[in-house]
Amino acid sequence: MKKIFVLTALYAMVILMSLQSAYAQTDSGQKQFAKTKVGEVEIITLVDNSSEFDISIFDGDKTLREQLSSGKKLPASINAFLVKKGDSLILVDTGIGKQLLENIKAAGFQPEQINAIILTHTHGDHTGGLLQNSQAAFPNATLWLSQKELAYWQSQNLRYADLCKKMYNGLKFIVQDEKTPLIIPEMTAIAIEGHTPGHTALLIRSQNEGAILIGDLLHSVTLQFAYPDICANFDADKPKAIAARKKLLKLAADEKLLIAGAHIPFPAFGKVKIQGDGFQFAPAPLKNP
Repeated sequence: MKKIFVLTALYAMVILMSLQSAYAQTDSGQKQFAKTKVGEVEIITLVDNSSEFDISIFDGDKTLREQLSSGKKLPASINAFLVKKGDSLILVDTGIGKQLLENIKAAGFQPEQINAIILTHTHGDHTGGLLQNSQAAFPNATLWLSQKELAYWQSQNLRYADLCKKMYNGLKFIVQDEKTPLIIPEMTAIAIEGHTPGHTALLIRSQNEGAILIGDLLHSVTLQFAYPDICANFDADKPKAIAARKKLLKLAADEKLLIAGAHIPFPAFGKVKIQGDGFQFAPAPLKNP
């Protein structure tokens, strides 16, 4: 067992070094955005804030967590994403509103150009950038989320939810059936209840290529790919979160889909393979738009 721990810890270190290398190549030490393409659809990672998670927020075997983390902190990120196809410029999540606007502009866009916002879910690190000075930060955007997630949002933070709804002139509901086109023909929504009741993943398919924006399906590259039964304290329903994590990662592995996550360290893109009872994550090279 100790040998397994050591090998897994070494693998985790290699992954983190690969992510850091990709970050250096893409970011050039300045703005934090990264662009890639899936068929005809452009996907852009926008870092809102670099962060770390303390290992104490994760459950599971303490020895395992300590072996994999090599300390008390795990690298993470708070990412949002732009999905661009033709005249559609879709923002997926809004972070806490720290560096998002700056990095949208650095990527070559203005907030006024964004015509849709999709919330994978409504925790504060995904909705905090919706408003600026109590006004819509993206004044020409329509707000989308699942109906179950709206109910959850209102139960947790009614005042902010209603203010956002007002500032964005209402909202539209996502159909999480994996087949109804969402804003653009290439994108559909997948229900991944567990982290929150209305949590949504976005599946993009174009020209025989595919990607999944996984929201908060996981919070640690180091822990939760290899050990998908490990949950963070943020997961509202842990058994459902585990089931969703395993199902979606298996889909990504089986179909060789690119994945991008809100808390995967920048640039956040990678591929997944099945490994034993878990999965192996490897950063994916970026495809220039």
